[in-house]
Amino acid sequence: MTAIHFRKTLQDDIPQLPELCPFLGKTVDLIVYDGESPPITSLEDESIFFGLLPKDDNYDLEKELVKLREMAKSDPCIEAFLNAREAAALDVERIIYQRGIE
Repeated sequence: MTAIHFRKTLQDDIPQLPELCPFLGKTVDLIVYDGESPPITSLEDESIFFGLLPKDDNYDLEKELVKLREMAKSDPCIEAFLNAREAAALDVERIIYQRGIE
C-alpha cells in the first residue's frame, strides 16, 4: 500500500468530498491511501481502561460524582459525559477505539 501526505489550505468546495466543507479556508493535513487503510491498533483494552480507576480504598465514587455535577454547571463537556453515564450510553469499546486513533 502506498500513501501520500500533504498540507493544504482548502480554498474551494470539492463536490466529491462534502465532508471537507467545514474546513474551507483552513489549513489541513490530508493522507490518501490507495486501497484499504492500515489497521488501527490500540494500546488499550478494557482491562487497562478500567485499571485507571483509583486504587484507594477510601475512594468515594458518589462524592466524586457530586464534584463532577458541580463542575458540569459550567462545563458542557462534563455535563454531556454525566448525561451519557446516567443514560448508560457510554460505549467503552468505542472510547478505547477513539483513544487509539488520536
